[in-house]
Amino acid sequence: MFENQSPVYDHSKSYVSGSRVVPDSQARRRNMVCKKTKATLKIAILVIVSIFTLGSMSWAATYYVSGSNGNDGNPGTLSSPWRTISKANSSLKAGDTVFIRAGNYNEPIRPTNSGSSNSRITYKNYNNDTVTISNIDCGIELNGKHYITIDGIKFTNIDKYANMSDTSYCYLQNLVIGPQRNHDRWEGIYSPNSSYNRIQNCTIYGYGDIIGTTDRGDMVYVGEHPSPGNTHHWLIENNHMYHGGHNVISFAGHHNILRNNYFHNEGWYNGEGNRIFELKNLGTGEGSGYRNLIEGNRFAFNEAAPDAPTNSKAIQHQNRDSIYRKNMFYHLVGPGLHLVTNNEQPGPDVDNNYVYHNNFFNTGLSPAGSEYQSGLTVTGRNNGIDYVYIKNNIFNEINGSPIKILQDVQYVTRAGNWEDTGNPGWTDAVSSRLDVSNRDYPDFTLTSNSPCIDNGTWLTTTSSSGSGIVMKVENAQYFMDGWGIPGVEGDIIQLENQSSTARIVSVDYNTNVLTLDTPLTWTAGQGLALQYGGSAPDQGAFESGLSAPGDNPISLSPPINLRVMN
Repeated sequence: MFENQSPVYDHSKSYVSGSRVVPDSQARRRNMVCKKTKATLKIAILVIVSIFTLGSMSWAATYYVSGSNGNDGNPGTLSSPWRTISKANSSLKAGDTVFIRAGNYNEPIRPTNSGSSNSRITYKNYNNDTVTISNIDCGIELNGKHYITIDGIKFTNIDKYANMSDTSYCYLQNLVIGPQRNHDRWEGIYSPNSSYNRIQNCTIYGYGDIIGTTDRGDMVYVGEHPSPGNTHHWLIENNHMYHGGHNVISFAGHHNILRNNYFHNEGWYNGEGNRIFELKNLGTGEGSGYRNLIEGNRFAFNEAAPDAPTNSKAIQHQNRDSIYRKNMFYHLVGPGLHLVTNNEQPGPDVDNNYVYHNNFFNTGLSPAGSEYQSGLTVTGRNNGIDYVYIKNNIFNEINGSPIKILQDVQYVTRAGNWEDTGNPGWTDAVSSRLDVSNRDYPDFTLTSNSPCIDNGTWLTTTSSSGSGIVMKVENAQYFMDGWGIPGVEGDIIQLENQSSTARIVSVDYNTNVLTLDTPLTWTAGQGLALQYGGSAPDQGAFESGLSAPGDNPISLSPPINLRVMN
């Protein structure tokens, strides 16, 4: 009756299992053998796992290139460097870095391999060496590559600046690129079907041409027709970009950020210049261009378009659900910003855009007449534009109307703007002293007696009373949460009559719900803005009264001399 009984081990006598009795010494021997077998099995498993792990690991290495005293047969060390960038291109693997010594190189950066999320491939100048790549067809060729960094190198007299098709997490930083050698290509930096790339702290200039009434060349082109939606989550910040034949820069995608850059496109090619920036759509629906952030930039010094001198503007916007904030538009032919559809059927979707806390100064400098003498123009044309939100901007010394709303535009919210009604109280802004070589002038901060301080309105209001970190608002489209771009944080917000702030960590644009990093308490209909320093938001791009810059635009000189190079 004990056949199914659990085994019992009696240390004083014997091992009992059912009806079988095993001597005590034999039981101990079996137990020891069992333990040894288990230990041996664990060791075997660890050895197998180690073999597979080591076989799949890539060991990061540092290499050196010297065009003056290297040899591609060398091991690539500092004392025995390679001679060519081509050798580095074919040799670098995930995690590797190559330092390039001073000299002129006539070969592109064209890596054979990609890096990985934790092991980038990096090309960098050695110490502060001047490394120049010149007189070739294309300077940077990254098509199909991922996790590549190119840092501190100069590219000049090349036909095409960079090919970045089908790339992700590729970073261009601290570069000087320009001018173009043969003006026979349309896109300088070309990047269809790309995502999570960035251009930071670069000087890029001199691409395209303008001959008679024909212009050619988008110097930096993020996106592609007819599928702009495949290009997304780019970060372009703190660059100096200027002199493009058609545009200095174009976007055609979604969730891209353009911030704290200096752009200009005054006469440079046979005395001709052109438009500065174009935010394209080129389609409809989720595959089109939408939800981009244009923030803290200076757009200045353009020229009349050679093919349409009376219809010029600094920025042509054909995109939806996008934000322009804390930008500075000045000394511009035509409006600083033109939201416009075209006559194509179906045309681009240009609905639901937000223009707030910007400065427009000395714009609308077009020949007399039409919609182009203004600070900001919205033109629906045949396809119409619905829902435009224009708040807390400063317009000063505008040639024409501060804001023009034309041709089939509906549901415009226009509130809290300073529309050329006198001196706004900027610290130092005199049109006769404007200088293209000085990116920090004008000084658009507000003096202590400015009438624009605390004179703005709330961006939106809360929908109901509540407390915690989940807040429902009337319109969440004014805000962003970083959009999942590495290193980009969400907006800092502040409620009406409160000094506490919170950072947005998530925005649900469909339900108008903000998720915050810090709990707040609010009542129904309470005003909400970006962080402000007084009793209400200021008008314009700079908020006074903050102990820290907060979300003000920054003034950072790039690491390269800002001298305008022709």
